[in-house]
Parts: sequence; structure tokens; C-alpha cells
Amino acid sequence: MDIHVTARHCTITDAENTTVIETAKSFERYGNHILRVDAIIDHEPLEMICEFTVKLQGQFLVARESAADVTKAAHDAGEKMIRQLGRIHDKYSTIRPQQA
Repeated sequence: MDIHVTARHCTITDAENTTVIETAKSFERYGNHILRVDAIIDHEPLEMICEFTVKLQGQFLVARESAADVTKAAHDAGEKMIRQLGRIHDKYSTIRPQQA
């Protein structure tokens, strides 16, 4: 799994970078076939935006959240992504009965 962190219109500290990477690494528990994670940190007036884009085999998932600081935005966007990965996992792991 490749993890890429990009900061737009701002600079992030090493601690914030580590927080974003650790959040992205936690996605691997919920999705086995993750190929790449892109984390984009953006600054708008009075808020920081964190967007995670996860590439799976054949599809992309996107979670975007804004907050006053990067840590809170990354945590909230991570929670959204975990919910999406859980839904995808349930969709493909549910065994459907054969119709006669």
C-alpha cells in the first residue's frame, strides 16, 4: 500500500504528517486490497481540510472533512473512510444463498 501526503497552500509539521500517515495505515485493517492512499491537506481561511482518496481494485473512495486543525480533520476524514471501507467489505463478503 502506497501512502502519499500532499500539502496545498500550507505547510504541515512532522507531527501532523505522522498523524496523517498513521491514520492512512489504519485503513489496511478494514480493506485488504488497498493499492494506494492519497492524503491531501489544504488550508482555507479559518479551517484545515483533509481529504483521503483510497484506490481499490476497480474503484476509488473519497472522504473529505474540515476542522480547525489538521489532526481533527484527519481523524474525522479517517472515520468516514473506515465506514466506507466497511460497507465495501460487507458487500463483497456476504454470502448469498443459491436460488433453486
